[in-house]
Amino acid sequence: MTKPHIEQRDNIVLRDQQRQGNDPNDWWYAKLPNKTVDTHRVIFLNIQGLPTKHWYHKTRQLAEWMGKWQADTTLLAELNTYWARIPAEHQWSERVDGILRSGKQTKLAYNRNDRHVKGAQQFGGTSVTSTGSCINRDLEQGEDPSGLGRWAWHKYRGKDNLTLRVVSAYRPNGPGMGGTHTVYAQHLRHLLSTKDDRDPRVAFCEDLKAQLSSWIEEGNQIIVGLDANDDLRRGPVNTMFQSLHMKDAIRNHSPEWATAATCNFSADGKPIDGLYTTGGIDIQTGGYRPFDEGPTTDHRMLWLDVSKRQVFGFIPPEIFLNPPKRLTNKDPRAVKKYNKRAKSELLRLKVPGLLYTSDAADEEDSVDRGSHLITKTNTTDRNKYN
Repeated sequence: MTKPHIEQRDNIVLRDQQRQGNDPNDWWYAKLPNKTVDTHRVIFLNIQGLPTKHWYHKTRQLAEWMGKWQADTTLLAELNTYWARIPAEHQWSERVDGILRSGKQTKLAYNRNDRHVKGAQQFGGTSVTSTGSCINRDLEQGEDPSGLGRWAWHKYRGKDNLTLRVVSAYRPNGPGMGGTHTVYAQHLRHLLSTKDDRDPRVAFCEDLKAQLSSWIEEGNQIIVGLDANDDLRRGPVNTMFQSLHMKDAIRNHSPEWATAATCNFSADGKPIDGLYTTGGIDIQTGGYRPFDEGPTTDHRMLWLDVSKRQVFGFIPPEIFLNPPKRLTNKDPRAVKKYNKRAKSELLRLKVPGLLYTSDAADEEDSVDRGSHLITKTNTTDRNKYN
């Protein structure tokens, strides 16, 4: 394969100096092909924060690009969102509804132990989203047992007890000058509160290794996408994966290529993001997409394709869901009667006052309670009409 000519490669990028411009030929290892029926595509991206409202452009942009990239499993890091304080209408499932292919499952992991977070923004976090036919194989999902949101996972099961676990992980950067709300500071507070004096970056490697080891002993095949905030050609994260006989799938598949930076502020050739697989997985192909393709972030999107026959034992059928038909009523008398009954029930349950009080007090469960009361009202109305 002829490697694309990229003028940027000739310029060493120093720390804190960003590459300029968007080069559509700045892909590495392989171009992104159209999938076959036997292809399961896994992508990993450090998204560098999601907006707290679903209508913000970046949310729609991300969902649209997940479709363009034909992702079956999407691994995200650094969502920077404290999901407990996101209203129901702005939760992830509502954001991607109607944009992604029919059928989806998502696991969101964030630091549930942090009592210093203010508002809906919290640095760090990971997620896994499965779409399409693989959700029929998606039997389990979970996250970092410490509650820090360092990783999230989905578990797929195929024929003859074939099991694939996909993991999204984020290792904090060093302490730096970021203050008390950095991911490093969050993790350090939690570790100290449990009388654990390990450095958060060391704890990440040790805890993830223990988790991966237990899954490997169970016979799982594993794909891990992560931002290591470290040079993955060497260092503790690379050593950890090597000790588990896991390989950097993309670089291992194309050893003739030089290494490439995955963050726009890294020096040339320094990958800090990677997709690692256990030895039983042979990828069909994989690569890095250009900087500035897709939603706004300083990181490349990494991708790999694996054979469904290899990881599931067969080709799962695609899901085709017929959307429910919208109920319509053009009789103004019935509409007026329904609105009158609905208003009466809302007032009887004191929903307006409760919502106002909850909003003023900024209670985390205000939306859940409001949604419960509205659901109760609608159920009451349906019972009266039936």
